[in-house]
Amino acid sequence: MKNSTNSKRTFKAGRIVTTLLSVIVFSFVTNLSTLSQDNKSLEGVMFTFISAGDTKVLQPYADAVSTDMNSGLFHSAKVKKGFSLYFGIKGTGTYVNGDNPVVKDANNTLDILPMAIPQLQVGSVFGTEFSARFLPSIKIGQYGSVGMWGFGIKHGITSHFKKSPIDIAIGFSVNNLSIGDSKDKDLVTASSFAANLQLSKELSVFTFYTGVQYDRTNMDVKVNYNNVVSIMNYENDNNIKAIVGLNIKLGPVNLNGDYSFGKSSSVSAGFGFGF
Repeated sequence: MKNSTNSKRTFKAGRIVTTLLSVIVFSFVTNLSTLSQDNKSLEGVMFTFISAGDTKVLQPYADAVSTDMNSGLFHSAKVKKGFSLYFGIKGTGTYVNGDNPVVKDANNTLDILPMAIPQLQVGSVFGTEFSARFLPSIKIGQYGSVGMWGFGIKHGITSHFKKSPIDIAIGFSVNNLSIGDSKDKDLVTASSFAANLQLSKELSVFTFYTGVQYDRTNMDVKVNYNNVVSIMNYENDNNIKAIVGLNIKLGPVNLNGDYSFGKSSSVSAGFGFGF
């Protein structure tokens, strides 16, 4: 009976994860399709942006991709002693910086760039927790594809003390993103490094968390459209950000959401199962 119940829970969790990923990817496709009625591929959309010869127009979008990649890295600073396992999915939406006048002229529809990534956390060894993120390459209709992977470590500073009013940890992570064009060729390849200081406080089923994070992303873009090739490189302008969030633990289920403040601000929401 227990095995049947667990199987049902696992099946339901899988359906929820699949549904969330589908909704976010569909949102991404819908936003792209409104950029231009003539361009039905990622490379076509990006070519429209840079056709005027000003590649700076893509910088706000590069910043938004960087913020998406480095968001939702934690929902608590606590590192449990002994074995622990957490599996969940985090959805992030980053506000595209509309202060750039070129962006305002080129695009009035894509205000938020969405992304979703499943993640796994395993702990702990000497107060250290390990994490992995992986999103297999997903086709975005006729536009292209997107995939992502990463790994990280978190060390609980207060895990070495018997009593502490709050939990404090430091975290480091590496993330990689690849976006393919409609012909399955590399359109965007990005790699990033993030380091953060995490603080949290548990009150019953609620965990209030905050932190400060530094991240750096390097992004290569190669647009091949109508036999015209444009090669660009970007680094994110939004290196420093502050994060505030709340996690609600209902048995093994965790519901969390946070907001990051920086040059490119973002909202993250996720759920997962912790044991």
